[in-house]
Amino acid sequence: MADDTDDDIGDGGGGKERKSNYRVPPPEYQFQPGKSGNPRGRPKGALGLKAELQAELNEYVTITVNGKQKRIRKRRLIIKALAARAAKGDVRAAEKLLALVIQAEGFEPEAPIKRRLTDNDQQILEQFLAEPDVPDPTSIGSETSPSVDGAIDTEDRATSADDSTDTSNDEEDER
Repeated sequence: MADDTDDDIGDGGGGKERKSNYRVPPPEYQFQPGKSGNPRGRPKGALGLKAELQAELNEYVTITVNGKQKRIRKRRLIIKALAARAAKGDVRAAEKLLALVIQAEGFEPEAPIKRRLTDNDQQILEQFLAEPDVPDPTSIGSETSPSVDGAIDTEDRATSADDSTDTSNDEEDER
């Protein structure tokens, strides 16, 4: 048996074997500098499918509506025709129109779930709204800073609010 290695590549029975890397073609078959690998490929300035489609759909056409001529884009005309067919009962047109609407606008978001406030939350909200505005002691002006008694009253109100809550909230506050 001949000494075969993975790097040996036969020429299909032509007799001449050469060692080469699998993915690197020999120099005589490599692209020459300055020559394209696809000389008959897309010419410079040619538009792709997406650009061609956009250009075509953005062109204006003249239509007659109720005896008056209007200029509209082709894309709008196509949508109008599709909507008219769907309105007449064409199921396939309705499916296509609905698919376009979903693609353009997405699904309608679910309505937010409205929850009622718990009694405890309602009490906290009422206490918060009932508290008088205390001026900011860092602000400069003719306003006087709050007295020590006012601060004590605020603390008393806070502790009295804590006393009215159930014991499960007290245990969470202690953690």
